[in-house]
Amino acid sequence: MKFTDYIMKLRLTNFTNISNNKNNYIQIDDYKCEHLSIGVRSNINTFSFSTDKCGTIVYKKQLILLFLIVFVLVATSDVFSQQQNSILLGEKYSEEYRESRLQKPEDEFFQKFIANKILNKKFDITADVLDSVFVTNSDGSFLNHKFTYDLVENRVTQISAKKDTSGWENITRENFIYNSNSSLKSATTETWDGSDWVNVSRDSYTRNDSNKILLYLYEIWQDAKWTNQSKYTNTYSAEEKLFISSKWDGTNWIDNSRSTTTYDENGNKVSHLTERWNDSNWVGYWREYYSYNANANMDSLTYQFWSVDKWGAPSLYTMAYDANGNEILRLFYKKNDSSWAISTRDTSIYNSDGNKISQIKEQWQDNASTWLKLTKNTYTYNSNGNIILHLIETGQNTGHWNNWNQLTYTYNTEGYIISYLNKKWNDPSWELNTWGYLRLDDPLEREFSFSGPKIELSYKTITDIEEDSQIARNFQLLQNYPNPFNPTTTISYVLPNSGFVQLKVYDMLGSEVAVLVNKEQLPGNYKLEFNAPNLSSGIYFYKLQSGNFNMTKKLILLKKLKQKRRKVVFVCNIFLFNYLKISILHLFSPFLF
Repeated sequence: MKFTDYIMKLRLTNFTNISNNKNNYIQIDDYKCEHLSIGVRSNINTFSFSTDKCGTIVYKKQLILLFLIVFVLVATSDVFSQQQNSILLGEKYSEEYRESRLQKPEDEFFQKFIANKILNKKFDITADVLDSVFVTNSDGSFLNHKFTYDLVENRVTQISAKKDTSGWENITRENFIYNSNSSLKSATTETWDGSDWVNVSRDSYTRNDSNKILLYLYEIWQDAKWTNQSKYTNTYSAEEKLFISSKWDGTNWIDNSRSTTTYDENGNKVSHLTERWNDSNWVGYWREYYSYNANANMDSLTYQFWSVDKWGAPSLYTMAYDANGNEILRLFYKKNDSSWAISTRDTSIYNSDGNKISQIKEQWQDNASTWLKLTKNTYTYNSNGNIILHLIETGQNTGHWNNWNQLTYTYNTEGYIISYLNKKWNDPSWELNTWGYLRLDDPLEREFSFSGPKIELSYKTITDIEEDSQIARNFQLLQNYPNPFNPTTTISYVLPNSGFVQLKVYDMLGSEVAVLVNKEQLPGNYKLEFNAPNLSSGIYFYKLQSGNFNMTKKLILLKKLKQKRRKVVFVCNIFLFNYLKISILHLFSPFLF
């Protein structure tokens, strides 16, 4: 065997010693001509020969051989050391070492996982957000709303599904995109056609540097493209806001209405005028005027509607407040000819915490010179000041208060609302109402609103990649962790749709060895543990199926070696290592003398 042939077998093709230099170095190139340089601090004699791989080789035989032996011994020593450690330490490998050595990023999702892990640590996010809302209707049907968020708690998707006698079925999915200030940039609504999500409508927002909305655009999905429907434009100044509503006629934008609002130097609304476009000019629709007391509380509101060709009779609200700024009285007047006539009054009472505990609405009866009972609202609070009961009674046509509607609320230990129940009175008992409405504003003033007589809410903490917006919109099967494992590992997956889900494990021959999931599941992020104490070491595959989606990934079960087998492998490796060293010395002994 030629020396050059042997070098090629070691995947080393070029040795170069640069002469006539006090700081000589050896350059070793592998079969791709990628080199490694080692310094040699001496002047040495040289001779050379050529190869057809990476060019001319120049070396001093003693130095080259010595370096080669050291290089091979170090390399084999490292391999042997790793093998020995894997045998002796076995299960004592740290999870970090095993992951870095054995688990490779297999897809884009894994890269997102790592990136978002770093992002989470940077922002240190631990905040509770709304996870899901479950609605029970009076007809026995159910609704489920599921949410995903980005790492700064912006709601990214909202998926709604309905369950009736035929089972769960997707209804709508809303996708939200935000600007750098976490203000809504666009919201797309999709509907489920039985097999996939189909675009329905899109809301888009353009904002100025102060984050105020300049343009709102509403579009619908038509003929496989987005089609204009309506838009609102806003212009702002320190004292005025102008709002114009337009509709799309298929070719051009046609103005529909406009509103002008003025403000005083304190930012209080002073007037509001809404007009409609009648093909040639703007015509009045309604207008409002506001006044305030010395404490900046609104104490009057006057409004009018346009009637044919002039403004109609005005109506007036006046308000009175207690020393704490709570509104305790509101009177409503209508103007008849040249005088004001009182119509209704609202009287409110507050507890020592400033919470309203009752509000009574009455109507003035001129013919009887008395107040007629209309509605009474009574509010009950828990020790944290959260409303737990809202009782609505009516006195209309009876002269005394009768049960009409009852709203109850419950909260978790953090004070978040977890249930809403709307009941109606059906003498002699309460029963589930046919309607209900719950509106929530979170700490960042993002509105959530839901309809239904019984609403249950759950929350979650944003700490992980499963909140990533791009992931939550598609099916995903994550790589199990740890991998290799012994004997348990965690498998995670994401479902964007409701449906029947199967997650199974197979061996190398395709035989089914475990069924992990085999049931209907709602949209969301799922995580489960696979325990394989009775399986032998080897390569297995786990497969996720739901509807038309299926994905398979590989997992490795690596069980701990028995003590006797460890010793055999250990001895064999020692023998092989020493044999390799002797062989190298024997092979290159002619070059040493």
